[in-house]
Amino acid sequence: MESLTTDNELLVVRPNFWTHKGNGYVQFTQHYISDNWYKGGESTNALLSGLVLEANFDDRQRIEFENKLEIKLGFVTAPSDTVHKYKT
Repeated sequence: MESLTTDNELLVVRPNFWTHKGNGYVQFTQHYISDNWYKGGESTNALLSGLVLEANFDDRQRIEFENKLEIKLGFVTAPSDTVHKYKT
């Protein structure tokens, strides 16, 4: 005789209260001054980059956390600067 009972498994899924998102960018700028520009100055190159990361917690009852990390880094180079190759 076959057994008619089967083992039922209970699958418990815990909700994920965390949300994650991020954004990044890179900008390059070139400032050129031609030889016939009478006011003087010099040509430069610049690089700017940034990163924004967020991790937020909300259990929709009592607790809510908002976490944000923002990082920016920039470099500037000019031909007349003989000491530094890049300035930050």
